[in-house]
Parts: sequence; structure tokens; C-alpha cells
Amino acid sequence: MDSSVVEYWNLLNKGWFKVYIFGDLGEKPIYIYGPDNFDTSIILFYNKEHFDGVRRASDLFGQPYCLSCESVYNRKSNHSISCKSRCSNCSRVGHEFPCKNLDNFFEHCNGCRKEFKNENCFTHHITSNFCNSSKKCEKCGVIWDVKDNNRNGREGHICSERYCTTCGSYHDPKRGCYIKPLVIKPPKAYRIIAFDFETMQYREGIRVKCTMLTS
Repeated sequence: MDSSVVEYWNLLNKGWFKVYIFGDLGEKPIYIYGPDNFDTSIILFYNKEHFDGVRRASDLFGQPYCLSCESVYNRKSNHSISCKSRCSNCSRVGHEFPCKNLDNFFEHCNGCRKEFKNENCFTHHITSNFCNSSKKCEKCGVIWDVKDNNRNGREGHICSERYCTTCGSYHDPKRGCYIKPLVIKPPKAYRIIAFDFETMQYREGIRVKCTMLTS
């Protein structure tokens, strides 16, 4: 797709179009063009020298897709909290998020301790039950996931601790870390069956019986 076409559209529409072109290998776009503050995404699929228009990126992969992270995810509430196109208050994902602040609205939620400056954002976090799965610490300001912080005997958020991907546990980053030793699993009994098919090249004909040896 010619980038000058996108430039022309953005000149007429205040620079709100962004093009994503996907191929038949992998989930990463093979071409991206447009501003970061886009309003409308144009998604195309390129295959055999032909472009097909795609309504949503998720239609290509059969599950939700984030254009900002360039990756699929299973649920909005489980999507990366560091994603710049995800609202940490209501968990919705897309180029129109995080939710924009409105001057005429403010609400402090006593359930999750978050502060909302957008009525639609506040309403969605309640109706989607995100209020019960994501909380904000009033001491350190960290937004934490309820399910993750209550696994393996852990009882909620602790201000000085962060999740460590190396050892798979929560601890103070200043403490240092270690790699967990591998847990050796006992081998399971199994049986190997091998087949050997042989044909004779000196026999004429299209369909010739073969000899099968089993061991």
C-alpha cells in the first residue's frame, strides 16, 4: 500500500489513520504506517500478491489481538498492564484507551480504591466485575491483581514486593533472586512400535503388494 495515500487521508482527517499489514506467517505485522495517536486502524492481509481487507485483527487469529503490543491475548483483564492501549481502571483494550479524563466527573470507588475521571470507565469496571479482580493500594499507588496476589498461600498485595519472572514468586527487588532448580519427573513407561515397509522395484505395475515387517 502506498504510504502517500495514508498521508493524504491523514492530511484531510487530522492524522488519525494507521495501516497494519499482516502476512501468512506469525502474528506480527509485516508493515506498519501511520501516527501513534491514530483514531482508525486499517488492517490488511497480504497473500499471493493480493490484499484483503480485515475488519478486526482478532479475525485473523481467532482470539483478541492488541495492535499496540502486536500480540494476541486471552482476556482483557489478563492483558499486559504495561500496554499503552489498555485502561488499568476498567481493563478495556484498544486504540481509544486508556479512558480519557472528563472535567465534569470524579468518583472514588470504595471497592477497588481507584479514582475515576470518566463515567463510562467507572460504570464498565463495575458491570464487568473488574472492580473485584483489580485493586489499587492506597499506600504505594500500585494497581494489583487479586488472583495473582492470592496464589500459593499469599494473602494479597505487599507494597515492597513485585512479581519476579526468574523465580516465579513475589519478593522485594532489592533482595536479589535465584533460579529454581529443575524438578525431575519420574519417567513414564512407554512402548515403541516400528514399521518397515518394503517394495520390490523389479516388479511391474502401479499397485504392487509390499512387505511389512513389525518389531
